[in-house]
Amino acid sequence: MHSAAINTRRVTRWAFFVILATIAVVKYSFYAISYSLVQIFVNEMGFDSPHAVFYSLMLGGSCYIFSMVGGCLGQSLINYHRVVCAGLFAQLVGAGFLLGLGICIDDQSANANLKKALFYTFAIFEAICMTLVNAALPVLGAKQVEHKGEVAIHDFFAWYYFATNVGSCLAEVFRDLYRTSQMTAMEVMSIPMGIMAFLNIPLFISGRAVLKIPKIEREALDDLFSCRNKLVLKHIYHVTLVISSVVMTSYIIFSQCIATYASELEVLGNTTTSGAFIPPYIGPVANNSAIIIGIPIYLFIGKHLKKRGRRLPRPLARFAIGQIIAVVGVMCAAVLEYVRFWRIQQGQPPPDLLWQIPQYFIEGVSEIFVFVSGYEFIYNESPPGLHGFLMGLFFCSWGLGSWVSALLAFLMNMKATNNSSAASGDWYPTDLKHGHMGRYFFLLAGIGTLACIMLLAFSRKYVYLRDKNLQGEYERILRSANDSDTIPSDDST
Repeated sequence: MHSAAINTRRVTRWAFFVILATIAVVKYSFYAISYSLVQIFVNEMGFDSPHAVFYSLMLGGSCYIFSMVGGCLGQSLINYHRVVCAGLFAQLVGAGFLLGLGICIDDQSANANLKKALFYTFAIFEAICMTLVNAALPVLGAKQVEHKGEVAIHDFFAWYYFATNVGSCLAEVFRDLYRTSQMTAMEVMSIPMGIMAFLNIPLFISGRAVLKIPKIEREALDDLFSCRNKLVLKHIYHVTLVISSVVMTSYIIFSQCIATYASELEVLGNTTTSGAFIPPYIGPVANNSAIIIGIPIYLFIGKHLKKRGRRLPRPLARFAIGQIIAVVGVMCAAVLEYVRFWRIQQGQPPPDLLWQIPQYFIEGVSEIFVFVSGYEFIYNESPPGLHGFLMGLFFCSWGLGSWVSALLAFLMNMKATNNSSAASGDWYPTDLKHGHMGRYFFLLAGIGTLACIMLLAFSRKYVYLRDKNLQGEYERILRSANDSDTIPSDDST
């Protein structure tokens, strides 16, 4: 008996490792490519910086917007493991087209239309990959520890986001290779493709032997769409209201870390006052480092509170704390822009890249509260059989937030383009050396504050699934519905 328990723990730990290693490599490949998009758009496709930011945000949003497809496929048609496998193969195919783009970039005589065709084909496959993986993989991982209770689920999602940012941090090295090294574009683009082909896909497929594959649950989704269970529909409506309004508004801010903050590299100094070189990825690495260092501290505090008979605030309250911290980070970015603009007016050199570290670090701390709490909230508030659907809705809200963020940046730039005084005072000018981007960041801070107010209002009135005792009620309704399906309709029986 003792030996069987030890073997069970080993299997669970190996399954845990397979899930975390898979998401780390998937996000490495995704962020490595995403971080390079602005440079690809500017250097190879001739876009100015604001338009490059717009298209990269639109592409990033497309990779999240259809995540409900992956969640619904995993829970109702094919299992989560097969959905993730299909997504990994789609990313590998997309990386192949990206490799072709790298060859064309190195070939100076390559046709520009061919470059665009290869890039857009890659973008389609990358969007398919993230559509399938985003919702299916976290649910599959949480199912491995679900039997241990809510604390184990919370800890899993914390380590899941930790692994995500390990991949993102490694992606910064990729971006620096593309920006500064003597490697050809083909050589740089082949790195994520090789890792996917020779490491991630074999690891995840072989992990099927230790993973607990949840059974397909069509009844819950059919019950939801047929509107037979009013109690569950009301609960889903409340969860959807929180997700669609708060998560989407929050991601408008977080998407700026990838796009708008990165475009500031063009106008900030890359050397200190003593002449020391500052690597361009110092800010994003500070963001990832805050998460990688902060999550173990966050989990330690949670365990310490548990030993003293207390616990962390509930998910929506933690979400609100993270959102408040995120607003502070955006205000730091606004202050940096005002300092930069003042120095330009005084004829002084702009601030160096080290000034970006506070805003990136603060955003990283806020992400620990927002995204770990978001994962936990969605999973624990999902009625049985609807985890994939609601997790997909969660990521869909990310995509909508990225699209709204792209539209906002586009409108601000269009205002600057149509204004004859663009060099002196617009919020998001084509030439970032001019204008008042600080005002744009304060606008984002205002949007974040609005999200905080909505979240605090929701958190005060929201009744959690455990408090409603809805989970047992829903399981009873499902059982009675299944039993009624087996009862003959002939009255004579």
